Amino acid sequence: MEALQDSRRWIGTLLVLAAAFLSTGCLNQTPDQSGVFKSKDAGDSWQAIPDLRGEDGDRPDVFPPLQATAVGASPAKPDRVFAGTEDDLYLSNDAGKGWSLITDRLPDAGAVDVQDIAVLTSDPDVVAVAGVSNGYGKVFRSTDGGKSFRAVFTGADPQRAMSTVVFGQGRTLFAGDEDGNVFRSKDQGGAWQRVFSTESPVSALAVSGPHLFVGTFDRGVFHSADSGNSFENADEGLGDRSRTVWSLAVGGGSVYVGTQQGLFRSTDFGKNWRELNNPDMFRGALVQAVAVGGDTVYFASNAVMYRLSANGQGFIPRQLDLARSVTDIAAVSSGTVFVSASDKSLEGTGLFRDGLPVLQSGVAPGN
Repeated sequence: MEALQDSRRWIGTLLVLAAAFLSTGCLNQTPDQSGVFKSKDAGDSWQAIPDLRGEDGDRPDVFPPLQATAVGASPAKPDRVFAGTEDDLYLSNDAGKGWSLITDRLPDAGAVDVQDIAVLTSDPDVVAVAGVSNGYGKVFRSTDGGKSFRAVFTGADPQRAMSTVVFGQGRTLFAGDEDGNVFRSKDQGGAWQRVFSTESPVSALAVSGPHLFVGTFDRGVFHSADSGNSFENADEGLGDRSRTVWSLAVGGGSVYVGTQQGLFRSTDFGKNWRELNNPDMFRGALVQAVAVGGDTVYFASNAVMYRLSANGQGFIPRQLDLARSVTDIAAVSSGTVFVSASDKSLEGTGLFRDGLPVLQSGVAPGN
């Protein structure tokens, strides 16, 4: 039976790639376009920003390199986009037409390995960046739209990344690390306390009102209904093979979790999960990124982007030209979405530490 399921998955993968080939053309006849992509038509088409297919073929002087690891934007100011790599942080104020290298705005950071970017929806001038700088996991925060940053959290152990960051209600900020800890600041980074700890690395965070969801590498999902004061397991229905969580997002009254074995949705705050397996060719695939924009859900498996409606139907696959892996998704509306991507496989994009994945978080519009 398992052999039959594996063969179906291989057939499904071939069908997805065939559909992507028909929709995007021959993937080997365009220059490298990994980095940051934008879609203005709900994922029907994608454009590298800035478009690298110029007549002279030259790459712009300032543009996120091929190994983009994170992207962040807010529906309140959709033209302002942040992008991160294994070494630098970039900013665009015109939806990706032009970029500025802003790593030097991070205090004492000659380089920064960006793992996650969060933009506060209610105030897009407030931005948080999680990653590694000067050998320590750190969280940086800006309150002026990226013009300046200050370090608001530094991990205790060297070479252990702050893997994910997300804004909660009011002035609350949550951050997770590779050691399995979740920290909370009620004043956007002024003072911190550890509110959750497990033996598995924290791979993703998502917030909806007082509800906080924590994704872990091999222990499934945890849920707090009181902004991090208490937690409970929330992985009923995920199954043992889906307890490796790569991504989380909330929106439209649902929670979405991307796992090692597919995409799942819960409508009861994680008490029960249902696998979204339409079409069947997608069943069991690794989902490394998921985001909700308006009433539209976007998710990625390797370098194939999918869109589905709020009822879980309408999967549309689109291959990103020459990219081998999507690393993060920032959906600013139902129709406009930004994606960071790499021309390396997942294992080569800087998303792994000691063999364990460290990925990005999702936050619903309006939080």
